[in-house]
Parts: sequence; structure tokens; C-alpha cells
Amino acid sequence: MNVLIITRHYKRGGSETYLARKIRWYIDNNYNILLLVPKKGEIEKDFPDIFNKIDIIYYPKIEVNPSFFKKNKRKIDEQIINKINRFNPDFIESHNYPAGFWGDEISSKIKVKNFILLLTQKIKFGEINNLNLIRKQYNEKRLLPLNPFESNELLSINNILVEKIWDDKIYFPVSFSNDFIKNNEIPNNDVTKKIKNLKDNNYTIISTVCRLEPNRSDYISLLIEKYREIKEIIGNVVFLVVGNGTLFNNYKNKAKKIDKNIVFVGEVYPDPNYIYKLSDIYVGSAGTTSINSMLVSTPTIICDSKGKWFRIPFFNDSVFTSVDMKTDYTDFTQVLKLLLQKYKKIKEIQNNKSENEFSEDLVNKRFIKYATNYQHEIVNYNYEKTLYIKKNILKKFIVENLKYLPEKLIIKGWFFKKFLEGRL
Repeated sequence: MNVLIITRHYKRGGSETYLARKIRWYIDNNYNILLLVPKKGEIEKDFPDIFNKIDIIYYPKIEVNPSFFKKNKRKIDEQIINKINRFNPDFIESHNYPAGFWGDEISSKIKVKNFILLLTQKIKFGEINNLNLIRKQYNEKRLLPLNPFESNELLSINNILVEKIWDDKIYFPVSFSNDFIKNNEIPNNDVTKKIKNLKDNNYTIISTVCRLEPNRSDYISLLIEKYREIKEIIGNVVFLVVGNGTLFNNYKNKAKKIDKNIVFVGEVYPDPNYIYKLSDIYVGSAGTTSINSMLVSTPTIICDSKGKWFRIPFFNDSVFTSVDMKTDYTDFTQVLKLLLQKYKKIKEIQNNKSENEFSEDLVNKRFIKYATNYQHEIVNYNYEKTLYIKKNILKKFIVENLKYLPEKLIIKGWFFKKFLEGRL
């Protein structure tokens, strides 16, 4: 089977390592890959075993901002179309929704057997307007989110991350976004030794993983300034900053004036996953790192990259609940206190982990079957009908996969519960 993948971002980071893992899965399962990207990126050097085995087309226009389409008609070079036609893709994946415009344009010009799948790699917690924006700009009303990054609600069910699909009470197991769940090995390096030594001395570890660049890491400066207030709340606490960038020295010099327990460890790429497991609390912007932290049940605070707002995912009045989407906290110490109030329940989750029964291999195969068999049924319907069609398609998919679900689930929402009543 042939898969065309379109992505706009092609640098080092969580979304890109996700892309590399997904491509590796396709290769291991004998799929042919054609990758359409703006330009060469660092991950080609990081994963030569993958990118030497696939065909790549460089197309700079993918980097164009979506607002471009308001002023200009979409155009794609016929030469690119001809290359894609010769490849003859069975379906298209577009990573990051601006690439969806190009995927839409391409799919209208080639004989693609199944319609575009839009798998966006940015978590927009609480920003339902983001979905409305995509509905409006994309203008096809056929978008079907299949992972947490475009859901308007996320939940943890027996430590299996699930998502709420649109406005229906439908929950769908999150798949293939993080293969580190099944990898319990923690490397014995200088960073882990430092963390374990601190924990042995009863320090609480608050960590963050971020590229230390302007507009991406401004919240770190705020947390450095708040360190003394954090220390008053928690006591022995270390703020661990993982990452590199042009602001590394600026932040480090600022931290030296505040406290020696603000520690910078540099870059641990390509696998910072053990950082989330070893941390007591994780603070991160609304991106891939926050999802990674939550997938290993580490108490997490999600923030705006500029530190303008903070949110607590998963915890409300009961253990398994949704992301707090309505409340933005502007004071970090306030949201930290709220998180600590939930600490007992968080510990209950951590101490009662069940094995994740959705192996990456299994769910990927079922996703391919789902995409290729059902997606074309959505193509020619308006938005209202599409929601209805989606619900019935998902119903069919859920019923087919019931035997793979855990025996005991705590589920909110009448729709999914209806199909699991015999198993609760």
C-alpha cells in the first residue's frame, strides 16, 4: 500500500520524532512512503535508517501560512502532481493542519483512493475555537480527528488515554502517538543519576522539556521568577530544565541569581521520555511533551508558551475526568496549589496502573483498515450529515474492537457506555 505524507514542520522536536516513528512503522509493515515536505531537516540526520528508505519531494510552498489562501488561489505545480500520480497513493496523511490545504488540493487533482487524513501534532487544550477555525478554513467539513491533538476533550481511562470525538459523547483510544509507553527502561546517565540523587534526598522534581527559543520558552523565565514562591509551597524542590537553544545562557544566568536548585541539563534528545517518568510534576506548553507526560501519569500543568495561562488536565471532581478547558489560571502558584490538592488521587492513578492493551502494532493495523475501508464514505456529505456518518462509522469501528478493550473501564458519556454495558 502507498501512503503520501504531507508535513509543514521538519525540524527537531516532539512532532517530528512522532513522524519518524510513524514512518518507521509503515516501513516495518511493508508500506511505500512518499513524503512531501518544505525542505531538508535535522531529523533526516537523526534517523538515516528511515529516510534513506523513502521517497521525498521538497516543496517550499507548504511553509506558507494559511492566511495566504485568503489572498491567493491555491496552486500546486503540475510537476509535483505528476510525481504523486506516478506514486499512486492509497491514502494521504497531512501532519499539522496548514499542510491539510495542500493535501486537499492534491487529493482533488490525483486519483487518490481514500480521502485525506488530517493528524495534527499540536494540542490545543480548551481551544475549541481551533476546531471551528479548521472547520471554517478547511471548508470541507470532513475532518475526522483520530488522536488527541485535535480532540476537544481528553480523558484517562485505566491509564489508557482516550479522546472525545467532536460534540458527541464518543471516546476513542489514542493510538500510535507514543511508543515509549511500552518502554520502561530508564537509562543510567548523568541526568538520571542527578535526579535519583535529588529524590533520595527528598527533593520534589518539577521538570520541563522545551526548546529554549523566543516565543517558545517564555514561561520558563516566569517559573524561574516564581521559584521562591514555589519553594514556600512545596519545600525542597528542584526545577529541572531540559533543552537547548539560543536563550539557554540567558535563563541559566537568571537562575543563578535566584537559587542553585534551578538546574539546566541541556539537551537529552532524541529520547527525553524518562524525564517525565522520573519527575514528580511536569510543566509544559500545549505540545507533544505535555501529552507524553500525561501518558505516563505524571501530574502535569499545561501552560501557554508565553506563560499567560495555566491549566490542569485530567483532574476535576473525580479521578478520571476531562481536561479543565474552561478555566485559565494566570497565577502559576495558584494552579500548583490546586494540583497538589489532587495529589492523593494522582498517586492512586500512579499506584494502580494497568497495562496498556492497545499495542502500537495492533492499533496501527486497525487504523489502516479503518482509514482505507471507511474514510471514503464521508466524502460527499455536508457538515450536519457528516457528524451523523462519523458517529455510525465510529460505532462500527468501536464494536469491532470491543474485544481489545480492558475488562473494567470508568467511562463518562452515554454513547460509548451503551456499547460496553455488558462488560462494566
